Amino acid sequence: SVRAALPDDINIVHLLERYVPEPLRRRRAPADWQRAIVQRHATLAADEVAHPKRCYVRIARRFDHYGAQLFAECEPYNVKGMPSSVTLAVAAHGVSVADHQKRLHVLAHFDYAPATQYACTPTTFVVNAQQRDFTFRTRSGYSLLRAVQQHKEAAAADAQRARAQY
Repeated sequence: SVRAALPDDINIVHLLERYVPEPLRRRRAPADWQRAIVQRHATLAADEVAHPKRCYVRIARRFDHYGAQLFAECEPYNVKGMPSSVTLAVAAHGVSVADHQKRLHVLAHFDYAPATQYACTPTTFVVNAQQRDFTFRTRSGYSLLRAVQQHKEAAAADAQRARAQY
């Protein structure tokens, strides 16, 4: 368990003035308020600090681009029906094209299927899927391809570990 304590340099009077209404504040001396606050919150479960973080991760893990490397300001070159600037999200399950104006709403997703190929130049990133090229102008062509290769290698290693367990 964690012990709650007010730092020595804290100004309890200032806190009382800020958070406790005047009529209620006059009922006790500042030292009595401090004792009551510390006593009431003396033992906080350590779990209370980590709980909100676990809740966030549990929710965030459901998103396609959880844990993804994000590459903003990519311009679709020969891709119809997309905004003029998108974010490419390279994650464990594939590459997502997201609209960063709409809170990373996923417009398209390309998984790491064997039929999907990736290529780049310093200023472009190309996804060849469904017998069609999707080209994006970017300043991070090599970084995007390197991220894809790292995720594909990690996925292959995970699959191999899973097969070895059975």
